[in-house]
Amino acid sequence: MRFKYSKFQKLAIKWLTFFLTLCFVNSILAIKFDFLDDYSYSFAFILPFAHTALIIVSVMVYAGYRWAKDNFIGKNEQYIKCYYPVIWKKLRPGGDFSYNIYAATRFLKGEYDDGTDDKLNHIKLNYKVNKNLIYWAFFLTVVVWLFNFLLVHT
Repeated sequence: MRFKYSKFQKLAIKWLTFFLTLCFVNSILAIKFDFLDDYSYSFAFILPFAHTALIIVSVMVYAGYRWAKDNFIGKNEQYIKCYYPVIWKKLRPGGDFSYNIYAATRFLKGEYDDGTDDKLNHIKLNYKVNKNLIYWAFFLTVVVWLFNFLLVHT
């Protein structure tokens, strides 16, 4: 089974790639060429920071929408609950509305299953992509800030 990105995930990947390029160009114009005069440094540093919050909220809203889509328990969660009740109990120790982040991390690493179920692997990949989108947005800020500091001090 080949992993299929959702429309949201495809759009987010394209947007983050575009935005990273935009931040680098903005930094070069703002810091090296004083494109914005007095606001050049602050705009170069604030833009990626503000963007991170936007991406994190977007991914969380998307994940919440997908979760609430089917009677508050999504299809992925229903599959795990029906076919892997032991894993489900580890992920949701207090019932449907609880969540164990430590068990979820171990689940995504493949510690609770043997990796032969394609549908379960697809579910794990979907969660990993969403998690990685948030990481990408966060580390984009760090990379752009380091790039800006290098530009300022050269």
